Amino acid sequence: MKKKLILSYVLIVFCLLGACVDIWNQGYSYIQKQNEEIFLTKAFLLADEIEEQQFESEEKLIQYALNKAKKFGFRITILDLQGTVLADSSRDAKFMNNHGNRAEVKEAIEKGSGSSMRDSVVMKEKYHYGAVRFKSGQIEGVLRLSTSLSTYQKIWKQVVQKIVLLMLFGFVGVLCLVLLFSRKIIKPVEQVTAMAEKISKGDYEARITVKEQDEIGRLAQAFNRMSESLQETMEYLNSRNLELENFEEMRKQFVSNVTHELKTPLTSIRGFVDTLKNGALEDKEYAEHFLDIIDIEAERLGTLIQDILVLSEMESGKRPSEEKVPCDLKLIWNEVYELLRVHCKSGVELKSQFEEETIEFYGNPYHLKEILLNLVDNALNYTERGFVKVVFQKQEDMLFIGVEDTGIGIEKEHLPRLFERFYRVDKGRSRKQGGTGLGLSIVKHIVELYDGTIEVTSVPEKGSCFLVKLPL
Repeated sequence: MKKKLILSYVLIVFCLLGACVDIWNQGYSYIQKQNEEIFLTKAFLLADEIEEQQFESEEKLIQYALNKAKKFGFRITILDLQGTVLADSSRDAKFMNNHGNRAEVKEAIEKGSGSSMRDSVVMKEKYHYGAVRFKSGQIEGVLRLSTSLSTYQKIWKQVVQKIVLLMLFGFVGVLCLVLLFSRKIIKPVEQVTAMAEKISKGDYEARITVKEQDEIGRLAQAFNRMSESLQETMEYLNSRNLELENFEEMRKQFVSNVTHELKTPLTSIRGFVDTLKNGALEDKEYAEHFLDIIDIEAERLGTLIQDILVLSEMESGKRPSEEKVPCDLKLIWNEVYELLRVHCKSGVELKSQFEEETIEFYGNPYHLKEILLNLVDNALNYTERGFVKVVFQKQEDMLFIGVEDTGIGIEKEHLPRLFERFYRVDKGRSRKQGGTGLGLSIVKHIVELYDGTIEVTSVPEKGSCFLVKLPL
């Protein structure tokens, strides 16, 4: 294992060395190519200037080119089309040989431009050349720019030296690290052992951090996967157990609440029936009064059973997608209005407001009717004077239904539990009004079936506002 580790690090170091050498070669080639393009570009620009001048004599052209050489800092050579040097910014042209066989000059004469890189016989250094053919007036020839590569070579030589030094230091450092950490190669095995012991004691969150892909690494990964699987299984079982406990608690509470709610009207009915049996039936006035109370309690009992059935359907989680049809909001509201307007107390106005003439909503008309019936009926029960107002509004892709009243309002501490089953703010008042304590819970479940939300704001003694938001 130790030899394998050393060999792998040595191989990495040599790969990095090879990459650095390749980068150096590519960089050097790139700089050379850039120089070539720069020389040719400047040569073309200078040639264009010379052609625009339309020189009448070679002397003026040569003087112009030599002045440019001083300005640019490049070596400039002017040649005729036979390769004879007419002028050179670094040497006396009289002592220079014919340059017609130079690669860049030959290429410029034949193709219009050329470049090359070689050792200069005249300057005794390696130069980069760029040549362009030109014609100014009656004068036709070749303009050549050149510069020494000694500066670039010195820079690259320094870069190479630094790279070699860095690689040597890196190589030595890697070897030291390998020797230092090779003694701890047994650590993953110890981690696997420790993890197995933790799992055996019930600690399923234990994990091993191992990056190696050898046998020990694969073993550690297998242990991690096993631990994750065990943890997920235990978390699932615990959550299911908690859900079952919650469901059982909810079932017990629901049964208790239903029993209590059913017991009250049944006890009342049984009491008045016994009273009638014991002689009150003979008194017509008392008999009719008692029968009216029995009828009211029976109706209340029927309403409670109906609400329980509706709530049970809502809690079954049945989605409304298969039942979606276009809903006429005005028609639904008119039906609700006709059912509830008779419940309005004297001095209470039931009114509605549609922000738009038509609002397209697809859903179950029964669900919308249940929302309006429960919210408006609840508002009417707790409003002694003023108004109950229902507002329908569309904003972007949402339907807003607001039910606002000027009733007694709700204290702040009651708001979080307002939508719980059988929860009443004023239990005595609610039963007196015939409420079952399930209306708001039904509304909430219907709204959630449509992925909507319901909010409530209230100020005691001033009124409340319920706002339903349903996606269109």
